[in-house]
Amino acid sequence: MKIIVDTHTHTLASNHAFSTILENVEYAKRNGMKAIGFTDHTHGGEDGAHRWHFKNLKVLPSVINDIRVIKGAEANILNDRGDLDIDGVESYGKLELVIASIHNDYDFPQNKEYHTNAYLGAIAHPNVKIIGHPDDKRFDFDVEAVVKACKESGTAIELNNSSLKKGRADIARVKRILKACREFGTYVSCGTDAHFAMEVGSFAESIAMLEECQFPEKLILNTSVEKMLDFLGLAE
Repeated sequence: MKIIVDTHTHTLASNHAFSTILENVEYAKRNGMKAIGFTDHTHGGEDGAHRWHFKNLKVLPSVINDIRVIKGAEANILNDRGDLDIDGVESYGKLELVIASIHNDYDFPQNKEYHTNAYLGAIAHPNVKIIGHPDDKRFDFDVEAVVKACKESGTAIELNNSSLKKGRADIARVKRILKACREFGTYVSCGTDAHFAMEVGSFAESIAMLEECQFPEKLILNTSVEKMLDFLGLAE
């Protein structure tokens, strides 16, 4: 199995990340990536980029040093309705990729029902393409209901390498997610969630998990640039 697209990375625009766009591209190339998603945190959190950052992503070329660039954001899920901090903000209107994630802010953490409803609401959002790091130990949810909703709405669910590597993931839940994705035919998107350039394109833990669970490659978006771009509606 070879992953060649990293859909979840952060730059200096996110206050707690440490690398530039060019540095991330450099390590993406070193680590065999053919495409990279720039998905800095949105303005609703203290660590997020200014909303103008996302409006001005248009200045980036679609290809930098032979790496296909996907211009996106990691939006904050605000509540159990699945509202996002990007709602109604014109700056986010032309993003190529929106990842929606629960973070330890706003009304979180709560209980399993609350987290489930939050994910279901975000999945129904017309701009959301990936649910980010659903493995977080703090935010239990109904795995089968969420994975089924992802399938029905054409949303992918993330396998987050940083969570696996740094011990934040509920491993039993990760395996339940992959099992449910296999059963429902839901796409998985692999992201490093890199906050430093050297992490970009480094998927050892994700690949080991996918292989352990004998997860079918046909449901992994990141093994083909064409497959990923088609999923995002960016096919060229």
